[in-house]
Amino acid sequence: MKRTAILTFQYYRILLVYNIAFTIVWIAFALYGFGELNLIILLWAKISGFISAAVLQGYSAKESYFYFRNAGYRMRRIVLQAFLTDIINFVFAYLLISLIIYAIAHIKS
Repeated sequence: MKRTAILTFQYYRILLVYNIAFTIVWIAFALYGFGELNLIILLWAKISGFISAAVLQGYSAKESYFYFRNAGYRMRRIVLQAFLTDIINFVFAYLLISLIIYAIAHIKS
């Protein structure tokens, strides 16, 4: 289990820059198209950003998959675990930011 977590975080680290960039692009598209942001739009942008990053990384760097395959794990499992890690990080960050905004709004009044 420890090796799975290490491999997942290594794959997630590879995707991180692409993931952030594509998520910002999808948020910009949603903000331009809908004019507002809510949890559903942010979650959609996060999922779309991750999928875009995984597809780009899979298309441009196929040789990195051999590292994970030779470790004895399927890429589907590594990608799914990285996706779940990304969603958990997103939910935690969203809740933390919402809590801070709520606290600031109620401390002032």
